[in-house]
Amino acid sequence: MSGKSHRDNVDVDSEVGDRDRHRRTVQSDRGRSSSPTTSKRVRRNNEEHVEKELINEISSNSNIEINRKEKSEGSTQLDNIYASLLPSSDYYERSYMHRDIVTHIIVTITDFLITGSQDGHIKFWRIITPDYIKQQQTATSYQTARSNEEKDPHMNTVPGPIEFVKHFRAHLGPILTLCVNSSGTLLCSSCNDRTVKMFDVLAFDMITMVKLDFVPLMCSFVHSSRQALSTLAVSDSQSSSIYLYDGRTLNIKEPIGIISKIGHASSVSIISYCPKYDLAISCDQSSIINYWSPNDLQNLPSEILFKSKLDTDLFELIKHKLIPVALEFNSSGEQFALIGKSTTQRKLFLFDTLKGKIIKRFDEHLDVYKQLHERLQTKQQENEEKKSKLNLLNNVEYSRRLTIEKDLEKHESIYSLINLQFDSSGTFLFYSTLYGIKMLNLRTNAIKHFFGTTENARFIRLALYQTQKSADQDYNPTILFTTAYKKNRFYLFTRNNPQDSRSEHDNDRDVYNEKPSREEILTATEEQALSSLSQSAIIHTTYGDIHLRLFPEYVPKTCENFIQHSKQSYYNNCIFHRVIKQFMIQTGDPLGNGTGGQSIWGKDFEDEFHPQLKHDRPYTLSMANAGPNTNGSQFFITLVPCPWLDNKHTIFGRVSKGMDVVEKIALTKTDRHDKPLDEIKIISISIK
Repeated sequence: MSGKSHRDNVDVDSEVGDRDRHRRTVQSDRGRSSSPTTSKRVRRNNEEHVEKELINEISSNSNIEINRKEKSEGSTQLDNIYASLLPSSDYYERSYMHRDIVTHIIVTITDFLITGSQDGHIKFWRIITPDYIKQQQTATSYQTARSNEEKDPHMNTVPGPIEFVKHFRAHLGPILTLCVNSSGTLLCSSCNDRTVKMFDVLAFDMITMVKLDFVPLMCSFVHSSRQALSTLAVSDSQSSSIYLYDGRTLNIKEPIGIISKIGHASSVSIISYCPKYDLAISCDQSSIINYWSPNDLQNLPSEILFKSKLDTDLFELIKHKLIPVALEFNSSGEQFALIGKSTTQRKLFLFDTLKGKIIKRFDEHLDVYKQLHERLQTKQQENEEKKSKLNLLNNVEYSRRLTIEKDLEKHESIYSLINLQFDSSGTFLFYSTLYGIKMLNLRTNAIKHFFGTTENARFIRLALYQTQKSADQDYNPTILFTTAYKKNRFYLFTRNNPQDSRSEHDNDRDVYNEKPSREEILTATEEQALSSLSQSAIIHTTYGDIHLRLFPEYVPKTCENFIQHSKQSYYNNCIFHRVIKQFMIQTGDPLGNGTGGQSIWGKDFEDEFHPQLKHDRPYTLSMANAGPNTNGSQFFITLVPCPWLDNKHTIFGRVSKGMDVVEKIALTKTDRHDKPLDEIKIISISIK
């Protein structure tokens, strides 16, 4: 097809031009290899050194020198043990819906997940554990399900990671705060309509409610499981006062105490409680930090090692004019982390609780991420042969996220939802950034992992669930739950990537647990009227088999073109003529140079876009083109989420099995035109 525009653009020449040029520069260096006389052990050590250097390159800056004794091999092994009990996947495994944007998420030690949305709705979910399943085995419903499962031994009996329990229309407006007590038995929610409601978590039922005389800003339980009163602290949005209530008799409305003379100059926006020391720390919008004990307002706990705040670093936020955003204790209560921000700065502090001294500080400003992004790109080009543990953003996606980040900072009510989460050992700290969810090793100051770097979401609020590692591999011993900016879903990161826990015909990780809208119902009705086409295929390549799930119900014409070409052996011996690492692999051109191929109709055919099909995950099967409505025979499979390709390239399937084959093809060496040096061919395509 001489004179025809290249189909292998995949829309990178315009919007992803920077990425494409970067990939070509990267690919041209991939042919360089080490000397054949180098021993395997030396090469492995060099790779580990480069990888460690790359990870440390993106570590936050710390002004505290690490103790050399902490760098011992034993400490590193211990860190690895702790990390093995935490989530590790690059992509979220599953997501669930609310009707409106999800703003709050909490995990209790009683194995419940509680979510709240912008429309005032609260949902209770049960986290599935082996113990919970054993309890359900005595129920009649479970026995019935079990008998049905015995009839069909091929049925997937592994339940989802969570189970919906109950739904409340708790408030008429947005939820301001959602908090749970340290024993995981009581939940409190508040709204700007002055209402505060109390829920029994174990019974998942509302037990009391009250309408206050003031608009609450922050609510937090400040009692331990050893204390008789379920003390709830509520701050006033119009003054510096903090009111203490007994949570179980909230309808009395009269506070059991009022805190107004501990030194706050404005309304209190953060209250965090440490049960071990019966210590509460509050921060106001004037950057003042105060310690106090809910049971003895006149004195600090006896364990506190300072007599005056002048002997501490608690004035650090005032010195740098930083507004506190989030504060969290570790499980032992010996340390707490604090994020502060201003228009020009964003810092993370790690404090010694008893001394009030800063142990470490980290720079988290956007300029730091910009510099690190540029340095990481250079570092990856220099070490392209080594596959990095970190998923790096291309320039277009990074610019898009930078825009979202600046927009997010303008919405203080949303930005204030960002929180911090320690793991149970206190070694790792989780918090959301524009690069994804950061897992920071507080011992080494190094980044252990980034979650969801290539996902099409800016994650906001986190909740970490941890339990003892179960011998039953069907259950998740740890889950990282998160909300996202302007998303009506919450997401689950585990130790499994999406494809690890899906069967060939069940690879959709986004659960539609809400009633469909009228538009979705009409779409489903139209789909039923479409002619039935094959819904799966297997691409047999010289590297192995790639199993596909096709979407004829959404894009019938595109699927018909692919199916008929496959049946007529059109794709046999076609090579993968374009491979770009961390982007996509492309084939379907009989000429093998990206300029050939035509449809079964002998001419280009129009695009088919569907609202439920997005380039929001890796291993998406999509049509290559030379512009709008120029589809022929060429197609590509993505390696990462590529949201910039939405509504520009027709999605007609996803990889359901054989992801390792796709990754193997992606790692092949290429020339400066992204063409593999060794031919990788399609042997044939089987249609099921």
